[in-house]
Amino acid sequence: MGARGGPRSIDVRSGRGVALVIVAACLAACGPGSRPDAVDTTDAAAREHMAAGEFTRAAEEYLRLAELYPKSAARHQLGAAEAYLAARQLADALATAQTAQPARRQSPEAARKQLLLAEIALLQQHPEDALTLSPPLPAAAPANLRLRRHDLRARAHAELGDLKQAVVEWVALLAAGPEPDLEQRAVRALWAGLSGLDVMALQEFIGSGNADLAAWSELAQLARLLRGRSDELEPAIDAWVATHPGHAAVPRITGEILTSSRLITGARDHVALLLPLTGQFARAAAAVRDGFLMRMYLQTELRPMITVLDTNAGNVADRYAEAVRAGAQFIVGPLEKEAVARLAEFPLLVPTLALNRSPAGGAGSQPDQTPDPMLFKFSLSPEDEATEAARRAFADGHRNALVVVPDNELGDRLAAAFTAAWHQHGGAILEQVKYRPEAADFAAVTRELFNLDSSQERAATLRQDIGVPVHASARKRRDADMIFMPLPPAEARQVMPHLRYFGADHVPAYATAAVYSGAPNPQLDHDIDSVRFPDIPWVVAPDSGAIDFRQAVDGALFTAAAGLRRLYAFGADAFQIMARINQLTGNPGATLPGESGELYLAAGGEFHRRLNWAIFRGGVPVALDSVPSP
Repeated sequence: MGARGGPRSIDVRSGRGVALVIVAACLAACGPGSRPDAVDTTDAAAREHMAAGEFTRAAEEYLRLAELYPKSAARHQLGAAEAYLAARQLADALATAQTAQPARRQSPEAARKQLLLAEIALLQQHPEDALTLSPPLPAAAPANLRLRRHDLRARAHAELGDLKQAVVEWVALLAAGPEPDLEQRAVRALWAGLSGLDVMALQEFIGSGNADLAAWSELAQLARLLRGRSDELEPAIDAWVATHPGHAAVPRITGEILTSSRLITGARDHVALLLPLTGQFARAAAAVRDGFLMRMYLQTELRPMITVLDTNAGNVADRYAEAVRAGAQFIVGPLEKEAVARLAEFPLLVPTLALNRSPAGGAGSQPDQTPDPMLFKFSLSPEDEATEAARRAFADGHRNALVVVPDNELGDRLAAAFTAAWHQHGGAILEQVKYRPEAADFAAVTRELFNLDSSQERAATLRQDIGVPVHASARKRRDADMIFMPLPPAEARQVMPHLRYFGADHVPAYATAAVYSGAPNPQLDHDIDSVRFPDIPWVVAPDSGAIDFRQAVDGALFTAAAGLRRLYAFGADAFQIMARINQLTGNPGATLPGESGELYLAAGGEFHRRLNWAIFRGGVPVALDSVPSP
């Protein structure tokens, strides 16, 4: 979309409430885009309505003024569009903004119109359009429009995941001297962006030559490097404050850094587990709990008092408060995604390790919301496994991928995670096929994936055209060199025989850990021989590492519960993270050999896993790196 075009058509139902509140606050803080002169009070009534939160009445008044004063109609129409925007009437805001015709292309009104269109595009989740619609402003543009542009572009970059550019825009906004309300929000958003950057990006900003950017980055680097060493962090923060007197980060951000560091490095005499012990997740929660407790009893370094509370999305706030009142110094949980999202809505009082991530687009996931320094997240994320599959396949020399996934929400998530990582590495997706798990025709899926029907269709057309018999057999595509198929065992066992039948078994298949049930079953799993997948060390290399824990779990499990091994390992690693949180936060890049993988802390307080790779041979998984290529 060009810079002069309008954003895509507006669907009011898709506007996000939080983002609209942000825009309304920004409009109120920045004020109208321009004024004709100091004595023009024709829009006084409209501005009073705006100040009182009567946005629709303000819009109506501005439109009345536009009819009364044709020479200043564009200015009043833009005021009406801003009022509609604040009232969450996005369709009216768009139509009114597009009606406004500023007299000059380089006038403040023209810049104001562009920013309005860009804000609407951003609210409709089109951040690329928002950036296109907010080019550099003319030299005569008022300061308040410059503030709005920085704020808008920062939010757009954050939506796109480009935190570095978002940080640059927020720093520029603060340097321009916004009003207190906008300044407070920009400080929080800036700190959220800095918290999501790695140490290398912060170091780059420190050496950028931009004094404001360097100061913020130095503070973020101190918080990152010394977070688990409060005895070193406190004097370092004092020195930074002395060097930057009156900085916007003082005292709120600096105080939060010190408080969170003291709590993270504090005692662990009492730990609370917030888990859904009843309901549909009860069995999984019990395995996590038991893995946590087994790991604790098999070591002698830390034996805290444990409180276990039955917690779900509906009562997580009450259970959290109950745990804190009972004296918990560290909280592990909750487990459900919705409960984690609720947890992120209120400030946490003690270090907390959530055992999942917030749903995409859910509460706690706004791009400019500062990560709570008390909140860490750890999960057995299948998206991480999809990303790991892309990394491994590319490292194995593959470049052209086929993707087959179930036609459901999980399949969409896994396809998106793999595709994003694959493109980031430089690979190409040649074909993606979805199937309905409840009624899948895997022969048809395979034919579509490999274009096996194409030559037969061409032959049929040729027979019809020339009227003579033409013999043809299906010819499979030759441009693909790997398949990503994150399927459960039963479905993978159907796909692979079809690949062999159609002669497409030369293309290596990569899956997620879901392809293996967790218990050896050679009789059934011989159908998925040659499939590669990442999994926990327990599965891939069962004779290595801390076998005492694995033996303890195996002794407590019935054969029917073998599929819970990953959850026991997950619970054990939650204990290890809790026990070593100060070392992991105080040493960026540090890893922890865990039962569920090699654990490390990424930006934003999220723990991730590096997994081992296995391949099916004779119907059982064996370590991939120990198997010679066929």
